[in-house]
Amino acid sequence: MQQLMPVGQDRVWVEDSEGDGPTVLLLHLGVGDSTAYDDIWPGLTARARGIRFDYRAYGRSPAATETWTIVGDALAVLDHLGVERAHLVGNSMGGGAALDLAVLHPERVASLVLLGPGVNGYPWPDDDEAESAEFERLVATHDEDGLVEFMLRIWAASGREPRIVDLCRSAVCAMANDKEFEQDTEPTYDRLGEISVPTVMVIGEIDAPDLVAADHAAAARIPGCRTVVLPRVDHYLSIREPEWVLRLVLEQLGA
Repeated sequence: MQQLMPVGQDRVWVEDSEGDGPTVLLLHLGVGDSTAYDDIWPGLTARARGIRFDYRAYGRSPAATETWTIVGDALAVLDHLGVERAHLVGNSMGGGAALDLAVLHPERVASLVLLGPGVNGYPWPDDDEAESAEFERLVATHDEDGLVEFMLRIWAASGREPRIVDLCRSAVCAMANDKEFEQDTEPTYDRLGEISVPTVMVIGEIDAPDLVAADHAAAARIPGCRTVVLPRVDHYLSIREPEWVLRLVLEQLGA
């Protein structure tokens, strides 16, 4: 079932496979949308109830007109669909939101599969000045092609197939609205030790180096966290290695 679901005064596109079995909520990366999970969706929904949605302004969801957070919208989606507790799979900023949910709303989370997640509150090193200046110039001049190239250079070290380029362009199109309306949540890095659900951290070997370092540091703080490093893989883990990702998700479900 697919629908445009109300969230506050806006709407988000949601897909729910329905059916029996454990419920898995997929939270997508910031340089793409929920189609990044297309390759694992059939295998996942053959064994579990799968739910995914596009964040406001991303993919098939209309632009936001009010402030929002991924955490808040994820809870709204689960509430709307009558789901009390779900296994979470999150990539990039979706992975960061999954971590935040596990800390701030532990009663809603059954397990975590984190795919190169952002880490809210991690002491990130200072931005490269030249890189920051380039980004700000591209944004100020509304250079869509330049922004796509910029994002691909950082996040797509494994290759620039048309699908990856399209996902990146989709995210760039959402960027202005996202920057205006998406809000930060409470930092959770210092509270990762509170997470008590089964957790696996999946890291792309050639993902952005600062993110790789942050993910290793986060995994070290989560009790019992298992870390899996995928060789020659960048930020698009569910596209580069769908069989591995699906296997890890099903292991978390006990399938």
